[in-house]
Amino acid sequence: MNRKTVCRRPMRMPNFLIIGAQKSGTTALYHYLKQHPEVYMSPLKEPGFFAFEGQQPAFTNLKGELSKTSRTSITSLADYQALFQGRRGEKAAGEASIVYLFVPATAACIKQYLPEVRLIAMLRNPIDRAYSAFTHALRDNLETVRDFERALELEESRIRNNCEFLFRYTSMGFYYAQLKRYFDVFDRDQIRVYLYDDLRTDLPGTLHDIFRFLGVDARFTPDMSALHNASGVPKNRLLHRATNVLLLKSDRARRLPEPFKVVLSSPFVSRTATKVRAGNLTKPPFPGQAREALGAVFREDILRLQDLLARDLSPWLS
Repeated sequence: MNRKTVCRRPMRMPNFLIIGAQKSGTTALYHYLKQHPEVYMSPLKEPGFFAFEGQQPAFTNLKGELSKTSRTSITSLADYQALFQGRRGEKAAGEASIVYLFVPATAACIKQYLPEVRLIAMLRNPIDRAYSAFTHALRDNLETVRDFERALELEESRIRNNCEFLFRYTSMGFYYAQLKRYFDVFDRDQIRVYLYDDLRTDLPGTLHDIFRFLGVDARFTPDMSALHNASGVPKNRLLHRATNVLLLKSDRARRLPEPFKVVLSSPFVSRTATKVRAGNLTKPPFPGQAREALGAVFREDILRLQDLLARDLSPWLS
């Protein structure tokens, strides 16, 4: 049986995907959509199936250990379809994998499996996105240098060493070519591109527009009080580790007995721990020289993206 025939089992595959970008609000959007009664979200965020189908990735962290992406990505169709077994008639079913925007072959793979899929991209000023990724790495004690400019200098060598995408602070931000691959193979009415700024300036309006795009009740308003996946440096490391356990984000949490995991995964515990975790973070000031240098690096790509989207991106250039 060919792949295209298999993929048309409607209850076993998604009908929409959040394709990226990293550190642009995709985690928050995942959680907002998950609250909608007519939306089913994969219980595993970032399955990455369409990027890594049939081939287990082998990215590493900066210690040379197998990265989280390599450990948790889904590469077989059967395992991917199992993520949607819990669907019970929801109109929309989806997942969110930020690698889909970045890995070149992904758009064609999605097209082969899901030709009618709806795609959502969230983009952030690539300069701010890069720094947010850096402070995210500092937050989780993954980055080995404390100086952002030094981390930028190390990027090329890290790529050669097959380091995780998180540490590709500059290369992840060239959105034009990444999005163009999707525009080349999908009809434009299947794709919605939103900006991180849209979430910040009009979160309810942006969510209602997304709900309309997905064909679900646009009147629904989720709980938007939690700040999901915030970046920054923990003010209190002990408190940070404790909230990681409560949010099932640490190795220690993953070793807990299943009944404890069930309790910790409750909406109340999750919301409370998310708020405490975000409140314990502080973001060091963006180094001025690095901002200016990255502005020059991204300028041409931003201008090309602006034309592709027919949207004013001049604030990103200032």
